[in-house]
Amino acid sequence: MNWRGSGTRWRTSYEGRKKCKCQMDIFMGDYVNTKKVEVREILVKLAKNRKITYYSKIMTACHISRRKIGEVLIAVAEYCYDHDEPILSSLVEYKGGGIGEGYYYVVNQFRADPNYKKEQEKCFEYWENNNEK
Repeated sequence: MNWRGSGTRWRTSYEGRKKCKCQMDIFMGDYVNTKKVEVREILVKLAKNRKITYYSKIMTACHISRRKIGEVLIAVAEYCYDHDEPILSSLVEYKGGGIGEGYYYVVNQFRADPNYKKEQEKCFEYWENNNEK
């Protein structure tokens, strides 16, 4: 039971909550997929110019929250893996250097090089010779 206003009670059925959760999951999946496309386009341009970026810059440019950036970068990595490309997520670092913990999940799931600098170099070489966008 939830309380609303000055003493008015209302109930939400279990089925209603279940339906809302499913709709939210679908929305969040769409959100991650939309942001994945945006982030991937930026990372491809960076790779073609042999540059890296920072989490804060990607989050600002694509309007992604701190809570969602890892999920979006894992989605980018999954896309790269499915298309036999080097893992573009490796191009995103902390300003002080280093890479987030999510990268090591990517290493285990998507055959990325544990040394993210080597994975970055693979990205640079691959995208130098690729004419996609």
